[in-house]
Amino acid sequence: MERKPRCPLIGANGNIYNVLGLAGKTLRNNGMGNKVEEMLSRAKAPGNDYYAALGVVMEYVEPVSEEEPHDLCGPNPAGLDNDYGDDCDEDYNPDIEMG
Repeated sequence: MERKPRCPLIGANGNIYNVLGLAGKTLRNNGMGNKVEEMLSRAKAPGNDYYAALGVVMEYVEPVSEEEPHDLCGPNPAGLDNDYGDDCDEDYNPDIEMG
């Protein structure tokens, strides 16, 4: 099984659209962009509540604290501190339809 990228969800805004956006960004920036639409479709499936959608997200990314090393802006195999500041977010355009 391939390693799930570490996504800084712990301590982040818990709104499900924010969670989906962070997870999608993490997947895309770690060469797993092909998994984003699958994750979104499963998370937004009819009948899913917040907790079911969150469970789907956890199948694709490993939740970590915002303060821990993470892979939001790309692979970090050495587990180095990766405080990207605003550099990562400015260039990111997820183009995800959340509606």
